[in-house]
Amino acid sequence: MDQQIQGNNVCDLDFEAGPCKEYTSRFYYNSKAKRCDLFIYGGCEGNGNNFRLLKECKDTCKKQKAPEREDNSSNDICVLPKDVGDCRGSFKKYYFNASSKQCQQFIFGGCNGNANNFESVNECEQKCNQK
Repeated sequence: MDQQIQGNNVCDLDFEAGPCKEYTSRFYYNSKAKRCDLFIYGGCEGNGNNFRLLKECKDTCKKQKAPEREDNSSNDICVLPKDVGDCRGSFKKYYFNASSKQCQQFIFGGCNGNANNFESVNECEQKCNQK
């Protein structure tokens, strides 16, 4: 990995899976979405925007955290469609189905996708259920 880049500069890089085929789950800072996302790392090369732990990603890139939204605008992500992403991983995630108004499980490929993507049904319900 590129050790020349230090601090928050790594957070501005796009993730690089690398040319190898190890298929390891890692996290990268998605500067467009202003959050840490999962991706599949091949095991070699890549760059510094590559973290073994979600906490490590958040701690390194937290200065670029998305601004807090008002409650009504935070539900904007809940109308986004399910997006399995571009990679070939297989990660159990949850999204809010705006049609059924329920959080549903789906298999996430590991990279890209959109913000309607939650680690648990509880997290999804806390963010999207409008009871």
